[in-house]
Amino acid sequence: MMNSDDYFPDELDSGILNQLDIIEAAHRPKAVHDPSTAKTLPPPKPVSSKLPLSRQVEKEDSFMDFSFDLDEADLQQLDSFVAAAYRGQAGPVAGPNNASRPLSKSSVQTNLHGEIVRSPASKGKASPASRGPMQRSKSDHRNPFGQQAPKTKQWDHTVFAKSGWRKPKPKGKTDGDEQEDEVVEFEQFPAPFVQGVEIDTSFSLLCRVYSPPPPMKLKVDMLEAKHWIYPLNQPKRDYQFNVVKHCLFENTLVALPTGLGKTFIAGVVMLNFYRWFPEGKVVFVAPTKPLVAQQVDACHRTCGIPGRDAVELTGNNPRAYRSRMWEEKRVFYMTPQTLINDLTSENCDPRDIILMVIDEAHKGTGDYAYAQVIRFLMAKNPYFRVLALTATPGSTPEAVQAIVDSLHISRIEIRDEGSLDLREYMHKKEVKQHIVKMSDNIVHFQQLLKTVMEFVIKPLVARGIIEPLDVVKMHPYRATAIIQRIGAQRNSPHAWAMGTLSMVSSLARAMSYLMEASVTMCLHCLQDLVRDKESSQQSKKKASSKLKSDPNFQKLLADLEASQKRAGGFGMHPKMEILKTLLVQHFGQIISEWYESEGETDGTRAMVFVTYRECVDEIVEVLNQESPLLKATRFVGQGTDKQGHKGFAQKEQLDVIRRFKAGEFNVLVSTSIGEEGLDIGEVDMIVCYDAQKTPIRMLQRVGRTGRRRDGYVHVLLAELREELNWDKAHDTYGELQKCIVRGDQLELYGDVARLLPDHLRPQVLEKKMEIEEYVREQSGRRKASATKEDGESTVSGKKRKRDDDIGRNIPAGASRGFVSVADLLVKGKKKQKTSR
Repeated sequence: MMNSDDYFPDELDSGILNQLDIIEAAHRPKAVHDPSTAKTLPPPKPVSSKLPLSRQVEKEDSFMDFSFDLDEADLQQLDSFVAAAYRGQAGPVAGPNNASRPLSKSSVQTNLHGEIVRSPASKGKASPASRGPMQRSKSDHRNPFGQQAPKTKQWDHTVFAKSGWRKPKPKGKTDGDEQEDEVVEFEQFPAPFVQGVEIDTSFSLLCRVYSPPPPMKLKVDMLEAKHWIYPLNQPKRDYQFNVVKHCLFENTLVALPTGLGKTFIAGVVMLNFYRWFPEGKVVFVAPTKPLVAQQVDACHRTCGIPGRDAVELTGNNPRAYRSRMWEEKRVFYMTPQTLINDLTSENCDPRDIILMVIDEAHKGTGDYAYAQVIRFLMAKNPYFRVLALTATPGSTPEAVQAIVDSLHISRIEIRDEGSLDLREYMHKKEVKQHIVKMSDNIVHFQQLLKTVMEFVIKPLVARGIIEPLDVVKMHPYRATAIIQRIGAQRNSPHAWAMGTLSMVSSLARAMSYLMEASVTMCLHCLQDLVRDKESSQQSKKKASSKLKSDPNFQKLLADLEASQKRAGGFGMHPKMEILKTLLVQHFGQIISEWYESEGETDGTRAMVFVTYRECVDEIVEVLNQESPLLKATRFVGQGTDKQGHKGFAQKEQLDVIRRFKAGEFNVLVSTSIGEEGLDIGEVDMIVCYDAQKTPIRMLQRVGRTGRRRDGYVHVLLAELREELNWDKAHDTYGELQKCIVRGDQLELYGDVARLLPDHLRPQVLEKKMEIEEYVREQSGRRKASATKEDGESTVSGKKRKRDDDIGRNIPAGASRGFVSVADLLVKGKKKQKTSR
């Protein structure tokens, strides 16, 4: 009977269900009691059950379960399987394989997947470690490069609608502000295409209903797509051929050591997409303008992409010019910031982009311009290919995974110096580490500074704010990280320590200058602490005044200033002495060898990497004392340093590289600007003035030598402070390579669309391509600032010569002088008006 609320009472429902439970219990095995929890129970021992577990699960699946107790992961897996089934790409379903089971279950033993256990030793063991399915994760023995990571990730096409365009590293925002901004951005942008997700605006829910993607705008040239071309304009390399073959059909992250032809790989992929999609746009993005200019030449000299269809776009080009180029050209070389501007201003249609080539891809994480462009394109046009290039993808597996997540990567092609297919193209690199012992003068300053730091850090250690450590080896960022952690806490009880921590960070930086760079830089850092002009916080002022009154600090500062005023100043830093000796020996030996053989003396070059720009100037001054044997020049970035000195603009950087290649200079002293991307030419000797712990910078520095012949790398390591840095970077890089090759700590995307029809299987066509090089055109602002090479325009901003022909802009039949008004009147019409 029903009650007043029109439903059966609970007592009746419970009784019926109890009877059903008794019937079910009589017909199912006793090993498993609840079908909803069958997956979480451990597998029973073979001796306790007559039937295999796979058969038990099969029986239980025959009973209906109306609880619907499913988690979100199961729903996502089901959705992806349904979507793959619609596309005809459904894979095998995990579970019992009935077809593989023998008729007689009592004569064999099977595992959870219904497979026969072949090893007789496993009959007496029930531990999961000894079971057959664990062997399924091993890499294919036919692949010498390990296995690819599993493709389990699905792209969230709403990510751009939630975030919109962002400025990198926004400051002054709390978590609440960021969440509020996300809501506003979501309302501003239209709902993007979401594969497999339909937005229900009435309930603000994401209803998981599969919907096919919108049709692809670009059409394939079916005739051209029958083949893919591999140019033979330069000698064929097997590893480049194999990498290109995968890049055509997967969103690929290519990690090759510097100088092994990543740009050629990109050029081949660009050439084929240029042929396959006659109306598609191919975009090559690089982080800096010099890199953009360099990649244009490298791609068109060997791959056969017509130069007439390419254009180089940067912020120097006006918007109107860029808009016209998007209509006329098909291959674009640009910075990611310029591409963002063109996408936001609708200069280009995102549905026209068919290939995105990303140089220095290790930058493409978080809110960097690379990641924002991919998010936007995936929201507006999911049909495009991604090719990401880098020398090393990151320092940790987490950093590599961040690149995969941001750039929609479905495959990783990674090689290192030890790879089998690279050995015949690699030259020997002899790496030698030099442990530099500090001079007595520097040791004296070091001990005084150590005493000062221990005095300042003592109260922090006593209250547990910072752990005890050797201050000589302390990195400045250690104190900075603690400051950031305290600042992120509201009403933190350790707020009083922020001024002291800031002082500790500055003193640690002075210690690094003293031991790793130069004594002059250490003195300048300590003098800035004394001035303390920019300190506005009360805690900082209090810590600064306390430091000034410290007698050890006063003695340290007085000894440094007195040593600077002596004849010869501080003298040469021990690192600079070794650097100078190494370079003189190298060039002296080369000159003597070539004098006996060919007599050439300008064919070898060296490069010195330094972290700090101020130290670059000191090193150049020291090395040029050995002129003309050593001809050193500086190579720095575009920024302005603390002293207000401007860096090198793009033209100055390119001019320094040109003069270095031409032999006008034979030693290039560079900051980190020389580590990435730029084609500096053949370098026989690399000297790392200081050692970095990050494997990215280590690999890029070493990659500058050993390209065409054997190279030499010298690493200068300050005793006590830097001794382990190089080995740590090398070990980290090796572990990262193994992690990527194993594929056990990464997840790749499995929803990358195939851009060609399924029935097309392009065959390789190897041939020599006709080269049509790219010719740069001056346009927009660059025309206004013409150089002497432009003929008559010898002064920047000078107007062009006026054309003396007065009729050049006058239409045919127009008057060319003054005309009387009376002659312009039509007398006939006037009389007609009067007569009316």
